Amino acid sequence: MKTLTFILGMERFNAHIWEEVERNLRQSSVAVRLLRFHDGHVEQRDPALADAIRQADVLFITLINMREQAEWLKAQIDQAGVATVFAFESMPEVMALTRVGEYRVQNSG
Repeated sequence: MKTLTFILGMERFNAHIWEEVERNLRQSSVAVRLLRFHDGHVEQRDPALADAIRQADVLFITLINMREQAEWLKAQIDQAGVATVFAFESMPEVMALTRVGEYRVQNSG
């Protein structure tokens, strides 16, 4: 079973949408585990989030726009060695964390 870890900045109020996504995946017999966190977990440097990053086969990050949060996430991702990271709608330093296979976002300023 693959583990998808989501860090959804400013999205904590849309939990009901993710519950529906999980329900639809289960009904479709998709063997995947979804772990969801928000920017508050990043701000608090939540150990459960650090553990979820280590467990992630795929990491999705969106709407992270605080430098301290970006630095902490980068350290966690580098330490965990997550192979696939999709980071979007965030500050450039976060979007530069995107890596899919050999593809990397170039931080050109």
